[in-house]
Amino acid sequence: MATTNTAYQERLRQLAELMLAVSGESVTMMKRTAPEQALKLKRQQEWGIYLEFLKVIFNLADRLVALHIPLKDQMEFMNGLEDAVTQQLKHALEPAFGNNADQMEIVMTIGTTVAESRQAYEHYKFLITEDSKTKNEMFREFGDKVAEALGTVGNARLSSAATLCASAVVPALSAVLQGQAPPSQEPSQTVPPAVETSTEQNKSTGKSSLSA
Repeated sequence: MATTNTAYQERLRQLAELMLAVSGESVTMMKRTAPEQALKLKRQQEWGIYLEFLKVIFNLADRLVALHIPLKDQMEFMNGLEDAVTQQLKHALEPAFGNNADQMEIVMTIGTTVAESRQAYEHYKFLITEDSKTKNEMFREFGDKVAEALGTVGNARLSSAATLCASAVVPALSAVLQGQAPPSQEPSQTVPPAVETSTEQNKSTGKSSLSA
């Protein structure tokens, strides 16, 4: 496993940064799409929306890995991606919490996110590079989950916006997997919004953003 991950180390790092950045930016977009609901969001709810985006992006990455990474390396690559996302999230949380960040909680959170991603989306069978009814159904389910997390069940506009954010990341993920440089990301964009908005409070209390 170490050999495989070393060979793909740079791509894994770039993918992890991209996934976290897009998840954070997507939450911001959802809040702009539904400003009234955004005002009522608690920190834990915002974190939940962030994880919903991360779940679907893990699934999209998994489907693209099947196209761009040799079969013998695919399982180890996805394990390495989980580790890379965990490390990037730890790094992103450091400015807010320093040594107070619960390292094991972060590891468990990403592990749970990957498991729930597989449970929710793996049963949808489609080729990521082609449009299909099944692909649309998966994105629709994802959009509904985001709308529900925002407290707007059945909000078609919000669901469509979430779907657009998720589907738009596919070309960037594909480019990284092919060895191309991803779009540059500002460091602050990789920080989950729920953490970013409560940094000062958490610095003084040492409370984890992964708690309610």
